[in-house]
Amino acid sequence: MRRALHYLYHWGCVAVFVAAMLLMYPLIVGGYALGGRHGRAISHLGFRLWGGSLLLTGLRLGVVGQKLLATQGTVLYVANHQSFLDTVSIFWAVRRPFKALGKVQLGRLPVVGLLFTIGCIMVDRDRAGSRAASLVAIGRHFAQGGSLLLYPEGRMNPNPPALQPFAEAGIRLAMRQGVTLQPIALAGTGRLLPARQFLIRPGRVRLEIAPAITAKDYAGQDAATIVARIRAWMESRVG
Repeated sequence: MRRALHYLYHWGCVAVFVAAMLLMYPLIVGGYALGGRHGRAISHLGFRLWGGSLLLTGLRLGVVGQKLLATQGTVLYVANHQSFLDTVSIFWAVRRPFKALGKVQLGRLPVVGLLFTIGCIMVDRDRAGSRAASLVAIGRHFAQGGSLLLYPEGRMNPNPPALQPFAEAGIRLAMRQGVTLQPIALAGTGRLLPARQFLIRPGRVRLEIAPAITAKDYAGQDAATIVARIRAWMESRVG
């Protein structure tokens, strides 16, 4: 009986999420087509409402440190990655438009693939050429004033809360271009929707935001030191 109720809850969540996607589709695509600052804001609002629809299902998101979010300039949001719910949670918490670095396979999905293409800079992590091209695209995105969500672990972590090794290239690029770094730590997403499963559980997600690290803050420091600092902070929050 308990397992049957779990499956019923799961498919109810999926139904809500799909319905919200269909409702937000015109807003996201329309904002993208409009372009410019206003178009990006409209598109981001669509993504926020789409992601936030899961909060209607009983999932609870507690955000700590929201007032610490950078309000100006280009930002690289650096977060740990346990679950599909990570991006959903960050879209809801961060009100300024941003893109995410996403795997190219997401853009190939029917219907929803267009939304991932709009919301992400795509990369095939198994191809060196694609990884190099994505860094060029990220650099261009930063130069145009666009913010980005990056998961330095690369892939979803199947064994949280211990963090996987960090890839430093994206953070190094951001530092070279004077981009503000904003660490974000997520706890609970891996338990509610594990990386290797597709079965949502009800419960609470905790999202904590660290103070922004501006170009002035990291001036004169090497990227490895900053990456280690971010990782140590995340480890202290996700355990």
